[in-house]
Amino acid sequence: MKKKNSVLVVDDSDINIMALSHILNSDYDVYVSTDGQDGIETAIKLLPDIILLDVVMPDMDGYEVISVLKNCEKTKDIPVLFVTGLNDVGNEEKGLKLGAVDYITKPFSTEVVKHRVQNQVEIINLKRELEASLENAKAASRAKSEFLANMSHEIRTPMNAIIGVTELMMLNDRLPEDIGEGLDKVFASSNLLLGIINDILDFSKIEARELKIIPLEYRIADLINDSIQMNLMRIENKPIELELDIDENIPSVLVGDELRIKQVLNNLLSNAFKYTNEGIVTLTVAVKTALDNKTLLEINVRDTGEGMTEKQLQILFTKYNRLGNESNRAIEGTGLGLAITQNLIMLMDGEIKVESKPGEGSVFSIKLPQVVSGSEVIGKETVENLRKFRQNIMRRKKSNQLVRYSMPYGSVLIVDDIKMNIYVATELMKLYKLQIDTAISGPEAIEKIKAGKVYDIVFMDYMMPVMNGMEATKSLRALGYKNPIVALTANVTSEHTNLYIENGFDSFIAKPIDIYQLDKILNELIRDKQPQDVIEAAQEEKITQDENNVIIKIDGINTTEGVKTYGSKVFINTLQNYVSSNRALLDSLENLKDIDDYRISVHGIKGASYYIFANEIGDKAKALETAAENNDMKFIEKNNSYFIKDLKKLISDIGNLLREIDDPDSKPKKNKPDNQALSRLVEACNSFSINDVDEVMQEINKYCYESDNELVEFLCEKAQLMQYSDIVERLSK
Repeated sequence: MKKKNSVLVVDDSDINIMALSHILNSDYDVYVSTDGQDGIETAIKLLPDIILLDVVMPDMDGYEVISVLKNCEKTKDIPVLFVTGLNDVGNEEKGLKLGAVDYITKPFSTEVVKHRVQNQVEIINLKRELEASLENAKAASRAKSEFLANMSHEIRTPMNAIIGVTELMMLNDRLPEDIGEGLDKVFASSNLLLGIINDILDFSKIEARELKIIPLEYRIADLINDSIQMNLMRIENKPIELELDIDENIPSVLVGDELRIKQVLNNLLSNAFKYTNEGIVTLTVAVKTALDNKTLLEINVRDTGEGMTEKQLQILFTKYNRLGNESNRAIEGTGLGLAITQNLIMLMDGEIKVESKPGEGSVFSIKLPQVVSGSEVIGKETVENLRKFRQNIMRRKKSNQLVRYSMPYGSVLIVDDIKMNIYVATELMKLYKLQIDTAISGPEAIEKIKAGKVYDIVFMDYMMPVMNGMEATKSLRALGYKNPIVALTANVTSEHTNLYIENGFDSFIAKPIDIYQLDKILNELIRDKQPQDVIEAAQEEKITQDENNVIIKIDGINTTEGVKTYGSKVFINTLQNYVSSNRALLDSLENLKDIDDYRISVHGIKGASYYIFANEIGDKAKALETAAENNDMKFIEKNNSYFIKDLKKLISDIGNLLREIDDPDSKPKKNKPDNQALSRLVEACNSFSINDVDEVMQEINKYCYESDNELVEFLCEKAQLMQYSDIVERLSK
């Protein structure tokens, strides 16, 4: 049976109480009080839905009673209807000002009393229904968020094993080509799945209004560079060019939420590459002063892809909407990216506009208010460097080039209840020659510490049975253990991130383990705390134990420092890159036409030379760069030819060494590649296969060391810039 609403009648007249009770008894539970003080006490005790309050009463009148009721936390929201014979406007105004919701005048009409009470009851019941619905919605939202967070953890745990083991296998340079390609696909697909998980979690937080915008200083050039690097993988073998149009007057440092801006830019670029089969994707970045003197960061992403119809534009930002499902079933994703993008832009007080036509591509334009920090602008040189960004960087190569410092002096404890997680973390840390101990539970880790063991870092999983990582960490801190404890966890929501730091952790690494984040923490918490002589001794030991170590000696380069810093394999790759990149820059040095181009070229040579510890040639490049900045043509004309000669000799010496490393028993009998290699290069360029082009160019690069080989110089430069059509045209002749 549905519970009745209740009414409290406060009146000193028995006749009025009897009359009102008779009118209301059939529909409501009626309580009565015959004076003001008793009425207040009854209201606080019974909390009726409505109070009918007489105005004129002895000792305490209705105005005094309503004042007390409205100042009481328990009764302040109960609607009060005055019942009175005072029918002048002044008394009515006074009552309404004190909080009464309506007036019933004496002598009262039965129907008026019923309707006015009923109106207030309906309002009360509707309000309660809305409050209950809102609470149910909040509870459902909390349940969904908890479910998604738990699912994220459960999915990330096996993904940690898949990505971790795959990444470990990709470190092996001796894998057959087909196995390597298969691992690349596993790695890419695993990261795609992680992206989907992150999208779902982000949208859940947006819907629950839990996603916060955190403005901090950031460098705009880094944001652009990182976004380009992350998205170039999406080109794959498509014949797509990425063009950059960056305003050189953009302030170097802005204040905003870099993470969310990067997320927006990544979503727009990934869509441009996803829905463009061939043509051009253009990224434009500029700033503009708004009417309120705020700086607007303007970002445009234009593509020459399939475009959209008016109908598609209308539903573009609808969640779970994915364009092209019928014709492009291979398109990946959840359809949440643009919905998240729009919400993020709104949270940052920005705006987004879209223009598109079928078959003509699309243009996404966003404007975000930002705060400028400092007066420095990114400048022409940085813009040029971004434009010349090497486009065929692959994650696999990046993984191989990570410089891991040997840390035999370091010790770590890995705590995780899942053996596969322990295996992945252990194998990744073995690469650092660390002393590694493991535990499969929080209590086991505590017992090891109690037994007197001390570790440079304890890597503690969060979600474990019996005792979770947070409880284990609190117990260790209570025991007085002060060494670093790092959360190694699949729980990566912002709430958990703050909880880790607040509950005794020094940092955290998300699963699947990011090898760069792991490297950063190991360096900060182990290597950087050691004396310099200990670090150098460990690195020397690593070099002598390297089975692939070769004798590297070149006049003009401190090869000892190079091998010590990078390891022999990475240093050899670095030398090879030095040859390829500087051959491309020599043209602007030999054909001195534009002083700005010249300055950019010698600046690039300077940085690359210092990077391989060719300090002498680096110093000469620095002097020429300074002369170019000061427009000192006399100095340049006097020294440029000598500098070119020295640079060519260094390149030739590096080439001779690399040839000897590649094949110690052979000497070069020719200074150009054979026709078979060139034919394979044409085929690779025609199919826009980055991997195949790189493979052929590794062979052709052997001949790039001959300073008079103009053809190979041309091929090296065009391959580096991914200008494949120019290569095909040249070789066809």
